[in-house]
Amino acid sequence: VSRHKFSQSQKRVFLAVILVPFFGVFLQLFLKKTTLECFAASLSVLFLLLTSQDTTELIDGQSGLFNRSAFSHFVEKAFSAGKNFSVIAIFSKEMFELQNLLNASVYGELVFAVSLWLKEISGPNAQVCVLNEGTFTIVLQKYYVLGTDGEIAFEIANRANDPWEIDALTLEIPVQVGIFRCPEDSQNISELSDLIDQLADLPEKNQNRHIFYKKDFVSKKKQRQAFIAYSIRERIEQKTLEIGYQPIYSNKKNQIICIESQLRLKLDDNTIVEQNEIFKISELFGLSQSLTEYSFSNVFAWFTKNRVYDKGIELIQIRIPESQCLDVDWTKNISKLAKFYDMPLEYLCLEITEPSVVHSGSCLSRELALLAEHRVRFALDNFGSGYTYFGQIMEMPFSIIKIDKKIVNASIVNKKARALLLGSISLFKRLETQVVAKGIDTQEHADLAKTMGFDSLQGRFYSDVLTGQKLLDALI
Repeated sequence: VSRHKFSQSQKRVFLAVILVPFFGVFLQLFLKKTTLECFAASLSVLFLLLTSQDTTELIDGQSGLFNRSAFSHFVEKAFSAGKNFSVIAIFSKEMFELQNLLNASVYGELVFAVSLWLKEISGPNAQVCVLNEGTFTIVLQKYYVLGTDGEIAFEIANRANDPWEIDALTLEIPVQVGIFRCPEDSQNISELSDLIDQLADLPEKNQNRHIFYKKDFVSKKKQRQAFIAYSIRERIEQKTLEIGYQPIYSNKKNQIICIESQLRLKLDDNTIVEQNEIFKISELFGLSQSLTEYSFSNVFAWFTKNRVYDKGIELIQIRIPESQCLDVDWTKNISKLAKFYDMPLEYLCLEITEPSVVHSGSCLSRELALLAEHRVRFALDNFGSGYTYFGQIMEMPFSIIKIDKKIVNASIVNKKARALLLGSISLFKRLETQVVAKGIDTQEHADLAKTMGFDSLQGRFYSDVLTGQKLLDALI
């Protein structure tokens, strides 16, 4: 697309603009009492204005570059034509902030100088656009195959190291550059705009980099996961990631004898990210090890400092991420932390999920056996949510089986589900394994679970997840 080329429809309009006045004059010769030539001239001007105001040809007045509407037109046309093309996005946080620090004329000179330079290095066949203050784009179609997009991006990033001399001022304008090759990196204007918008957030996490590619970004549907992962990392570094505790009620002793630690993350919009999602996202973004160390360190410190074992609590349950079960040193790391915090290991119960059992197999069994020598106990968490079978479970030193809340809830309304669950409870008891019902949120749940023979009950009916201090107050 070029501002010097016109479409067939535009050419037809311009021809009409020229011919209509002549037609008006010709009619005027026969209709002398009317002023048709004036009407024809007015009509020509109207056609001309409608043509010249095509938004795809609009130019930004300050920079002399194409504006956002023109950028959308270029990109949508390229997508529709099925062409391969590149978009280089440039963002400068400093330039965005300078609009409020410099007077209008000086800032205008800066914008014009930067814009002129971008046009020069991009070549005559590129469309250089300004989207907003501090954000520019270069649309390249001819050079996609030749790889010129990378050369131009490098030249832009390299030039950012040199100052700009504007009206006796020396200004430094660092930039971040994104290279997006379409349709490989994005399939429509919405996805492409999303990537460009994210460019403004990357410098804070990648201070030593200036050129970014699609792999450095996340699509809109994954932004929540990325934001949660960033929040988890930030809270771990700041030591502010919340750890709560949920009591587990013993049917036999009619009291709370066990507690489960649970990670929780409160986002800026006050939504709560629960432990299952925290673990899942941590594994996706490689945060499992730091999350495990944070969790065990804080729980051990809290448990020993407050001598929780003197308040009737026999076990503290802590969940192990699936990826950590594949780490050869994870048991040694737990032992080191326990020694550092003087944590009595006989009070520790590690929760292992079904996927960990399926994927880790005999390796996991050997590691658990090492910890079992130090009187650590183990619980299979959320039984019924995965694909383990009794043979796999019997190979592991589990002393506690925690039934998934979906299985428990299904047994309330479905007789077949209840029969299957009763059979499982009976089998586990013959193996001298305690069985815990999760998701006990109502009186009905509690009454049914007691009659079915569960050893312990866990859920909001007995207690929600509490802060460490609130739990200590409840145990007094």
